[in-house]
Formats: sequence, C-alpha cells, structure tokens
Amino acid sequence: MSSEINPIESNLKPLNSSDFLSGVVEGFYGRPWSLEQRKDLFSKLQKFGMNTYLYAPKDDLKHRACWRELYSVEEAEQLSNLMKQAKHYNILFIYAISPGLDINYSNSKDVQALKRKLDQVKQLGDSAFALLFDDIEPELNETDKERFNSFASAQVSVTNEVYQHLGQPIFLFCPTEYCSSRAIPSVIHSEYLTTIGSKLTMGIDVMWTGTRVISQTIRLSQIQELSEVLRRKPIIWDNLHANDYDQKRLFLGPYSGRSTKLIANLKGVLTNPNCEYEANFIPIHTLSQWIKCSSDANENVCSDIKLESELENGSFEDIPTELNSTTYHPKNALRISIKEWISEFYRDKSPSIKSGIGPTTTFEQVMISNNDGKANIVSDTNIDHQNESSSNNKIEVEEDNLVNKENIQQSLEPMDCNPSPELSPKLNSLDVPMMENLKEESNVIKSMTSVESSEEMQTEVEPFQEADELSKTNNLTYDDVSLLVDLFYLPFEHGSQGVQILHEFHWLKSNGYIVSDYRRKRNNELVATSEVNEWYERASKFNDITHKIGRLLTRLTFCKNRSLLYELYPYVWDIKGVISLLNSYVKWIALGRVPMTNFFQPLGFFPTTFTWFSKGYKEAFKSGEQEPWLFRGGLTGELQRLLPVETVSDLFSYTAPNSPTCQIYTIRPYLPADQLSVYEVCYKNFQRYLMCMDDQQALIGDKFVGGFLTLSPEYCFVVEDDSGLCGYALAVLDAKSFYSKLEVSWIPELLRKYPLPTTTTNIDQQQISKPIEQFLLELHNNYKNIYSDPDVIFKNHSSLLNLTVMSSIMDLSVPKRMLACVIAALKANGSKGVYCRIPNNDKKLLDFYTKLGFQTLQLSNATEKDDLYVGRII
Repeated sequence: MSSEINPIESNLKPLNSSDFLSGVVEGFYGRPWSLEQRKDLFSKLQKFGMNTYLYAPKDDLKHRACWRELYSVEEAEQLSNLMKQAKHYNILFIYAISPGLDINYSNSKDVQALKRKLDQVKQLGDSAFALLFDDIEPELNETDKERFNSFASAQVSVTNEVYQHLGQPIFLFCPTEYCSSRAIPSVIHSEYLTTIGSKLTMGIDVMWTGTRVISQTIRLSQIQELSEVLRRKPIIWDNLHANDYDQKRLFLGPYSGRSTKLIANLKGVLTNPNCEYEANFIPIHTLSQWIKCSSDANENVCSDIKLESELENGSFEDIPTELNSTTYHPKNALRISIKEWISEFYRDKSPSIKSGIGPTTTFEQVMISNNDGKANIVSDTNIDHQNESSSNNKIEVEEDNLVNKENIQQSLEPMDCNPSPELSPKLNSLDVPMMENLKEESNVIKSMTSVESSEEMQTEVEPFQEADELSKTNNLTYDDVSLLVDLFYLPFEHGSQGVQILHEFHWLKSNGYIVSDYRRKRNNELVATSEVNEWYERASKFNDITHKIGRLLTRLTFCKNRSLLYELYPYVWDIKGVISLLNSYVKWIALGRVPMTNFFQPLGFFPTTFTWFSKGYKEAFKSGEQEPWLFRGGLTGELQRLLPVETVSDLFSYTAPNSPTCQIYTIRPYLPADQLSVYEVCYKNFQRYLMCMDDQQALIGDKFVGGFLTLSPEYCFVVEDDSGLCGYALAVLDAKSFYSKLEVSWIPELLRKYPLPTTTTNIDQQQISKPIEQFLLELHNNYKNIYSDPDVIFKNHSSLLNLTVMSSIMDLSVPKRMLACVIAALKANGSKGVYCRIPNNDKKLLDFYTKLGFQTLQLSNATEKDDLYVGRII
C-alpha cells in the first residue's frame, strides 16, 4: 500500500475523549482482514457517518500470543499506512493489544515490553489505544499475588501506568468479566467490576458485550446498573454478528435487540461482525442507521404484528409504512440496507489476498492464476506445491471412464473436470416386468414440476466463466438478496423465508402418510382427496423454493465483486445442497415409498436428535438465555437435522469448491425412463475392467444393476448434469430377501436371455468374442456366488448398495449427498446398516468407501482371493 495519501475535504473534526464512538472492531478469532478490505471499511464507515475502527484480530500473533514482539520494518510500514488510510477517511484508529495470556503484572520487564510495543505503534502515527484482558483465566501467579490483592487490581495497575505513559490518549479497556454472565457472582456484586470502577483512571473507557458474550438484547436497565458499578458509561463491544464460533453460520440480518434509548447511556458502540469482511455490509449499515435514531418503533405495534417472531407458517407481517426518519425499526433498516448492498455485488473487485499486519496463526492465502486464466486459492506457505491438493474432496479420474463409488486423486482441481459425455440411447431390456405402477410414479414427479428443476440436489462442478455482458436473467434482484439474508439471519433468529422452509419440510415429512395411504389404496376409481392434493401442492411449492435458492446461487456466481462472491459462496453452496437434498427426499415421499407404520414410530421415520420442532428446542434457541454456539450449524444445521440421518452426520462434512461454479448436479429418485442411461453408465464403468466388451451394454447392465432397477426401484437414485445422467446409487432394503427374489425371478430370465456360448449359438446373430464368451461362462457357472453374500453380514448391515459416478464428478460432496439421500430412504424404512461388495484387488474403491464412512467387515472364513465387504451403521 502506498504511503502517499491525497487529502480529501471533510467537515469532520478529530475525535476527543468525550465523543460517541461508533464503528467496527476487528476482534474475532480467525484470519484477519486484508489491508485492502480495511481500507474499504474506512471508506464505508465515513460514508455511513461512523468514526471508529478498533484493530484487535485475535489471530494476529503480535496482537495477542506474541504481544511482546515489535513489528518488523515491513510490518510497521503496513501498519503506518493503514493508520494513514484511517486518518484519510477521518476514522479514529484504535490499536488494541492483548497481553493477558501470559503477562506477569508485577514484572517490570513485562510492563516495559508493553510500553515499548505501544510506543512503537504511537510512533507510527497512532493516537488511540486499547488494552484487552478478555478470554483469559482470572488467576494471578504466585509472584503477582505477593504484590496485588486481586486480579482486577493487577490489571488496573498496569493499565493506569500505560495510560499515563502514553500521555492519556483515547484509551479503551476490556475487562475479563466483560458481560453479565461472566460477572461473579453478578454485575452489582462483582468485586472485580467494583475494583475496575473505583480504581481505573476515569479517562479510560470500559468495553462491555452485554448480558452474554453474544447478547440477544441489551436493556437500558442493565446498562444503567453497569454504569453505576463502573462509574462511567460503557462502550458496547457488540458480538451480535460475530460468527467465529461456528463455521456453518453467517449473520446478514439487521442490528436489533437494542433500544435507541441506550445511546444516551453509552460512550459508544463498536460491532465485532462476521469473519468474512464482505458479509458485513448490512450489520454495519443498519448499526449506522441505529445510532442516528432517537426512538424505536412502537413496542405495542411491534408485538401486534409479530415483528420479532415468526408466525405459524413462518411468514412475517408487513413493515409499518409510516416511520419517522429518526425512528429505528430493524426490518425497515434491513430493507434500506439491502437496496444499498445490491450495488456492492457489481463493483469490480478481485478476491482479496488475506494478509494481516503481523504473522497469523492461520495459513495465508494468495490467488494463483492457472494457464487457463482461472483463479485458485492456495496457501502462500506452499505455493511451489500448489498442485498437491487435498484428497478429502477430490475424486480420481481414470481416462474418460467412470469411477465406481469414486476413486480419489491427489492432484486434480475441481475445475479440471470435463463435461459428461452425452448418453446415447441404446436398446437393452430383460423380459422381466418392472414393479407395478413405476410409470405412474414417474408421472407423479413430473406432474409436480419438470425434472430439470425438481428432485434437486445441486452441487457445483464446472468453473464459472465470466461473460462480458451480464444477462438480466443473471442479475441479482432485491428478492434474491432478501432470500440470502433470510437464510443467514441472526444468531437467535432465522429469517422468515428460512423458517418457512423449516415448516414446509416438516409438514411434508409429517404428513407423508397421506400420500402413502393414497398410493397404497389407489385404483382407477379412487379420486385424490383434498388432503392429498394439498400435500402435492405444498410439495410443488417446496420445489419452487429450492429452485429459487438454486437461482440465487447461480446469479451469485455472475456478480462482478469476486471478493464478495468468494466469501459468500461456500455458505450458499452448502445450504443449497442441504435444501436440495430435502427436496429430493420430498420427491421420494411423493411416490408413497414410506410404510404407513413409520410415520407413527418416533425411532423409525423421525430422527432421535433434537430438531427445530422438538419440545422446548425452538423456545430455547430464541430465548437468548444460552450462548448461540450451543445450537450448531445455523439454519443449514436445522434443516439437516430434519432428515432421518442423524447417525451419518459425516456425510455433511465437505468443503465447497475453491472456484465458484454455476453448473449444477441434480440428484433425484430413479424413474423407469432412466433405465437406458443407468445401463450406459454401468457399461462404461465396467468397461475398464472388462476389455473388448463393445456393444454389450445390455449384458453388462442386466448382470450388475438390472436386478436393483427391477426389484428395488424405490431405493434407487440418480444424479445428472447438463449432459444427462452421470451416476447412480442403487440400494435394496433387505439384501437377503433381495437375493431370494433374484433367484426366483431374475436369474432364470438372465440365463435364458444370455445362454452359454456354443459353436452354433451366438448373441444377436453375431459371432461372440473370446472376452464375451468368458464373461458368459463366468455368469452361468458362478451366478450363485455372484448373487449371494454371507449371512453373517445381514445381522448388522441388512441393506445392499451399488453406487457409481462418472469421472467428471470431481467433488466428493456429490456422492456424499447422494449416499445421504439413499440412507435417509433406507432408514425411514427401518434399516440399521448398509454394505457394499468390492473386488479384492480394488484398493482405490476401498479408499473411496473409507472416505464415505464405510469400514471393512471382517469375515471369519474369508481368504485373500475373496471379495471385500465394507459397511456402515446408519
């Protein structure tokens, strides 16, 4: 950053100790913001009429863990330039230091080290400071105990001495008991806070987070009580939008839960927002509106229209239309902020290079451009090895073939995958009838909505290619951004549309028996009841919601602000995948495939974990009486917990692609029309094992997957991309019973269709090749071994799985989500475990299943030549 800064005209005057401080504290745990992001923040703070920035990133080593170390020449120059940028925008730069982890309060060397460090910062141009003693053990060592009679006295002594040494500048102090819940035994009776109030020099301001670390509300009476103890007005360090405690949560909702009556009783308010800088526009903008207001929307009106709690169907009443400009209303402030934020999506900004002033405890990342011009994020500690990417979310590609259950590779990036080849329609069938009503079931799904936008389980694969001119269809709208905010709202409140998704899925799942009963009794004369029609109508609307979120994700990838995109994308990508998975499950219920009994058995259809609809859960979440980190995962987690997959939560553990993408994969229930495509995928997969099997798609498909599709279609799912079907997950609920049915109805037809080769017989009147002949001999002579498994497996793993995906699927989250969908279907019908059979020499396949949570099953009489079995309890 250049040290030359052109002055700008401003009517703002330098702040003094009596001014109300408003702005941002960068005080979270995690990767600090970049220098460019901080500069952008200063500009926004000035634009919004705010005046303060507090530098306190927990993971900057020289701020906290290595606080004694002076900044290097390069680091000092960066810090100095940052201070100049703040002054350029008339923003008060407060440098904070956190020595509390290991400082010896009675050790003069430590006190001198603290003074020396702050002297260096002062020489760089800083005029305001803060000492932070938060998140430390409130104990003194033996040496300190000899000099100080209390922990508070030790902190006060050092703070007062440093304050005087620096010339009594603007100075902030963060106590160890920084909220009501940490005050022992209470705020009014806390010896610690009483000591701070009586002995801390009056020119030093004290910071406070409210009733808890993250406070749902901060009440006037609480602040007045605190002020009496501290003998001064506090400055609020507001963690309402902080998200460093949960990697699944992001907070885009408005500043709320604080009456504007507080302003006259405070010395300032600084928000400590999301770790992701670009996600903080609304939190900062709504705070700036709050500090300009002198009254709140009428509390009775707010109560009447339920502004702070969702209605039964998850919707909200309209915002009052007549609001004075000095009256603060969170929903109205949000509406104003969303309109302002939309323009930010179309600013030309590259992804930021994360670099704090000093070294951090997390790896720095830089953008690396590939030969094709696409940007990847790699660690700057390992730039020379940027192609050695983790295998945790990558799938190995073998030429243009398929990967059965996915093989894992170490070197390919997600953007290296190719589009799936178009699936050519080749005839294949056995003269064995499919399950009754399968074609009708196909019509059920298609009648709800088109296949392209239904049964969705979307995951990004191909890298986004920026267009020179953005199409209107790819422009983010107010409704899109409003939906985005609702999905990631506040720590104690989900947005209205998020709550609607929760309620709708819960209703569809709980009332699935209506469809199950209807389809069980259905005949040509039976007319669907109003309840049945309502269920399908609401299922169709749920699909529409899923489509809107998919559209949001797609439009997000087209925004010019790549910095904003890269920070929001992982969150939207994740929740999109979960909601699409719910949608796939709804499609499965729509086919009436859940037994009636399971809708009334808590341990069958319903998960045993606490969910949004468990007794007392929602009330506890919304009460604010608990810290929000007790409720993990945010709305994404709440939705995930509604599926009957509580024992396989690892399938929801994956990393979003490094490069945002806009192409999607769709996971949906198998339909009869998919048979040819499933056969082709199967054929291409096994072609790498069985060479010279050209034009034998029907033979390969009939042998390996035909039985699943014919006898167990209700537990079969497929995944498709823009080119067509590119993978499948086929399962049977009861493997032992399945093999018995195969022996009666499938195997005889299979052997008749493909007879043993002789000198006079052939297939389709063509001379068969030697590989085909060997394949048929193995089928006829070994079919009992092919279509059977040891009974000991069925005791704990009753269900059988066959999962295959094409090599173009590079992201492990795709098969993980597909497997989660299959497991949800199996578990809803009482299955407790699933297993797969693997060729004994296929180590890559074994590695893949291990990454999906499967473990090798040890069989007592197994030999080295026998196939392997892997399973997992569900």
